[in-house]
Amino acid sequence: MLPSWFEAYGLTFLEARAAGLPCVGRRAFAMPELVPEGTGALVVEDAGAEDVAAAIHSVCTDDALRGRVVRDASAVARENSWNAVAGRMLEVIGRRESARRLAAPPVVSPSVR
Repeated sequence: MLPSWFEAYGLTFLEARAAGLPCVGRRAFAMPELVPEGTGALVVEDAGAEDVAAAIHSVCTDDALRGRVVRDASAVARENSWNAVAGRMLEVIGRRESARRLAAPPVVSPSVR
């Protein structure tokens, strides 16, 4: 359960999903990326006690729902492994560096006399 109002990345949520645990979280900050629509994880729009309790009750009592949440969690966890995230970050850095080089004026060496 991660009902945080602020969660920069949601690593604890991702680790729990990777471990095959059914998770309930609040749709905020990184959660939409870690819990894409249709992945089966339970997300509450408002972290009010009633909404959180209902989501927890659902995942605890509905075997089919819990199975879908756990199955879908594994795929999301693989897509967000350290290697996958680092690879995407390196791609972004590479594109940014290429764009910077193209936009920079050419470096002219001073004449040697």
